[in-house]
Amino acid sequence: MRISFSLLLSALFYLSANAQIENIKINDFQVIYVFGPFRVDLIKADAPGVKIDYHGIDKEAIIVKSKGSDLTIRFKNRDFVDFEDGPWKRNRVRFTNVTIYYTQLEAIEARAGALIESTETINAKKIFLVSKMGSQMKLSINAQNLELESSMGSEVDLRGTTDRLTVRSKMGSEVNASTLKSQHVMVSSSMGSEVSVFAEEDLDASADFGATITYRGNPSTRHTSKFLGAEVNRKN
Repeated sequence: MRISFSLLLSALFYLSANAQIENIKINDFQVIYVFGPFRVDLIKADAPGVKIDYHGIDKEAIIVKSKGSDLTIRFKNRDFVDFEDGPWKRNRVRFTNVTIYYTQLEAIEARAGALIESTETINAKKIFLVSKMGSQMKLSINAQNLELESSMGSEVDLRGTTDRLTVRSKMGSEVNASTLKSQHVMVSSSMGSEVSVFAEEDLDASADFGATITYRGNPSTRHTSKFLGAEVNRKN
């Protein structure tokens, strides 16, 4: 009887654990929006899909919406962001783990503490990234044209290669693109943000209001400007 009871408990535990993981079929998409404490892993696949490990969070509290070319993942209730504990800081809430299977990507936007990572290199002709409100991105990208907007204390780490890189960073955000080998770079940094880039052919860098731009490489053409306590420095 004890053995049967133990087996029953084990079975119930197994079913409960697996009930926390859900595979969701969705329409094809090219743009991803993630809002809230999600840890997202991006994987290239033959067909689009989403896998969610709810990690003890009520599945009814999470919205996964696929419409047109857009995929949106967010919480119904946005009160998990604490704006009183300093600007754009996150509460100590658990992450919900999400795997997104994509066929092609054109844009990724992360807000409110989301963490988006890629286990493999994302290949795209052109890709647009947005990181705001304490979110994080850690991505490997090969693209002809890469554009990034980063603000409100977000952190972005990029590696890979691109022909043309455009970065706009402000309000205390941090961007590390020093291992993203770029031919042509245009970067602006303001309001205490910190940006590092790798420029091989030409660099256009503008920093103001206490911001910092650090660049690697030896671009043949350099246009730099700095105002109000900002810095633009070359690093070997």
